[in-house]
Amino acid sequence: MSSPIPRACGGATAPRYPLRRPRGVAARTAELILLVAATLLATCARDATRRDAATADENVLPAAAVAAGEGDFRPCASFPKLCADELGESDLVRPAFSNPVQIVPGKLPPQIVPKMANNNLGVAWFAHRLFVAFRTASHHHPRADASIEVISTEDLQRWSFEGHFALSVDMREPLLFVVNDKLFLNFSLVEPSYTNFRPLGPRSTQYIGPGRWTTPQPVLAPGMIVWRVKTIDGQAYLNGYAGLDGLFDYNSVTVRWMKSSDGKTWTPVGRQSAVLKGGNTESDFVFLSDGSMVAITRNEVGDETGYGSKLCRASANDLGQWTCVPSRHKYDSPLMFRHGRVVYLIGRRNVTASGDYDLHRNWLPTFMRSAFYQFAYWNRPKRCALWQVDPNAMKVDFIADLPSRGDTCFPGLLKLDRRRYLVFNYTSPLDGRDLTWRQGQNGPTAIYYSVLTMPEDDD
Repeated sequence: MSSPIPRACGGATAPRYPLRRPRGVAARTAELILLVAATLLATCARDATRRDAATADENVLPAAAVAAGEGDFRPCASFPKLCADELGESDLVRPAFSNPVQIVPGKLPPQIVPKMANNNLGVAWFAHRLFVAFRTASHHHPRADASIEVISTEDLQRWSFEGHFALSVDMREPLLFVVNDKLFLNFSLVEPSYTNFRPLGPRSTQYIGPGRWTTPQPVLAPGMIVWRVKTIDGQAYLNGYAGLDGLFDYNSVTVRWMKSSDGKTWTPVGRQSAVLKGGNTESDFVFLSDGSMVAITRNEVGDETGYGSKLCRASANDLGQWTCVPSRHKYDSPLMFRHGRVVYLIGRRNVTASGDYDLHRNWLPTFMRSAFYQFAYWNRPKRCALWQVDPNAMKVDFIADLPSRGDTCFPGLLKLDRRRYLVFNYTSPLDGRDLTWRQGQNGPTAIYYSVLTMPEDDD
């Protein structure tokens, strides 16, 4: 989900707010004036975005029929360079990332022409190949010229064209997953708007041969965003959110958690699919060794517990009942995984002294507080980071940054072997001066991969 506050009209520099608590009526009044001005600026580009809505390509691939299976595929045997001892594994004392390798823009099939913003992605192993799906558009924010492109490779050098989807609306959150030896792609549609975020519902399609897919069909609730899909022991698990009808209409938003054995029919994991309600949106989870669950969710617009994120637990015998504790940090685009007994999270990091999203402006009305926090967050640098999650203490600790800056963090992760993971992400250019998230969203972004190596397998 993109930041809701656009750049100022005519390229004007956005005001930078102090993060100290204001003292006195005059200081508070000045801060409110700045906030109102920022909110007014946010409406300037709406008409320009709507004028772009008629330029999108409506080409969708036809259906066909063929299937392939995974069998005994071993990634390191097919991609030996990824598993070379580049980092000196015997000397590692903490997780480390290899140097990034850019793939988008890059040497892609001629059918694929990336635009300026390449900022959402999904990855999967299938038929002894690596599949990558990504969003490309003229801007980070919802645009009608967005498309979902799919490529595959068996050596990370030569990429094959696998699909192009464009529906004259914004398309994002492309998610690849495999169930019963079948590859699926889910993505979500959003109303094209520079100043709003209104979901139009998810679509699902099945891979049936090189460059060919079934016609995308509506799936789940019409206004839902599917955020993560992962397959565990042959069962697909889906995290999403529904009920969002505008930037600040979060009261009716529910986080959904569902499962499927065929990739098409989804049922609640617990007693009900809705596990949280309020300001929560993006979420992900992992199962622990005792069958219980730990999850994290983005709580951007806030509720009675505050703003930022929530770390949640559920017992094995009642997985639909989540118990959560708040965090002042906001781990955007969360992706969780287990390495042995240790739980990790990859998510966006706010590069400030505290890293907090909740800036303790409790005296502001709720609407203004939400807008103020988002605007302040939008005007700070960002990283995509690896964190360690303690399910017992219910806390999150920073480990390391991925190669990233500016507009960054929509990770995809695949396991290579006992100690290595292939991590995909998007980022603003890695050279030059550092950028705020706002600056990064108004510039080019690229997709790359890096190998994450762990010091040991904590079994």
